[in-house]
Amino acid sequence: MPGGFGTAKNITKWAFEGPNDPILESVKKLIVELVAQGKPIAGLCVSPTTIAKALEGTEYHAHLTVGTSEEASPYEIAAISAGIESIGQVAEMVSVREFVVDKKLKIVTVPCYMMEASIVEVRDNIKQAVDALIALT
Repeated sequence: MPGGFGTAKNITKWAFEGPNDPILESVKKLIVELVAQGKPIAGLCVSPTTIAKALEGTEYHAHLTVGTSEEASPYEIAAISAGIESIGQVAEMVSVREFVVDKKLKIVTVPCYMMEASIVEVRDNIKQAVDALIALT
């Protein structure tokens, strides 16, 4: 699932309303069905908020990341992570050089441009996600 604020503005309204936002029902259904069937998912940049919102109220409690508050970011990583936690998911703090794999739910997430990062760092972070996704298949 690519990141960018398209997901946080169009699929959900997280960019405007935080975790209290609605989510497109068709996207929620797709994500929940993928998780239920054990299909791997990768979430880049801010898209882990969409995954979190889709899993809200389900039996699933994913380990996700949007970055870390320990390094520079143009966004309020601690607040976004708290929002993820507030809807029943687990937010993990990692840098743009790291990734999170929820092995049980087969979900890989990376922060990418949620952190102050060069295009090379973002490329490498995306590659980590793709490699981990392939390993889960």
